[in-house]
Amino acid sequence: MNCDCERFCYSKISFNNALKINLASKKKIELFSVNIDSTRRQHNFLIDEYFKVGKGPYAVISMLDYYLRTHVPLGSMLILYCDNCADQNKIRDIIAYLTYLAKLEIFFFPEIDLYFMIAGHTKFSPDENFGNIKTCLMKADNFSILDLIGPHGVVQKFAINNMEITYKNPNTGQINFRWRNWKKFLETKFSSCNGIQK
Repeated sequence: MNCDCERFCYSKISFNNALKINLASKKKIELFSVNIDSTRRQHNFLIDEYFKVGKGPYAVISMLDYYLRTHVPLGSMLILYCDNCADQNKIRDIIAYLTYLAKLEIFFFPEIDLYFMIAGHTKFSPDENFGNIKTCLMKADNFSILDLIGPHGVVQKFAINNMEITYKNPNTGQINFRWRNWKKFLETKFSSCNGIQK
């Protein structure tokens, strides 16, 4: 996807990993959401407990990288907002990944601004949609990830501008994106920085 800079130069994107879904069958699904403000469209990554790699940089960067490369026009200047969570976002791996995109793969995203929400924030687009999904989940029993996806699933049912991305499509078995060891890859590109928590 290429960028027509006269029409679309900046992509303001918010991302958060905050919702765990407990299904009636006792299975757990984790939700990571990326919201592009210009379209108000939110993509929700649904990760079945059998495929998760846990929170932290591997998961966050792998999903964010897939989203940026498949849903944001190349050449856009990115404005990213994320939760003020030290374990997931305020770590050197996230900073190194964004630096890698801006400085080493400059044809991707030549300029990236990263902002952290203040502690106790109340207005954050992924959180608003998490609340709507939680409300829908309380109204019906959901036994598998199949109850969450598709046009009649919980994620799309409460808002037409919400889409889901599963790690593995339960209908076709297709893997939609890969977990990548970003820490190991980024260590080959950058030296460690002092003053960043982790």
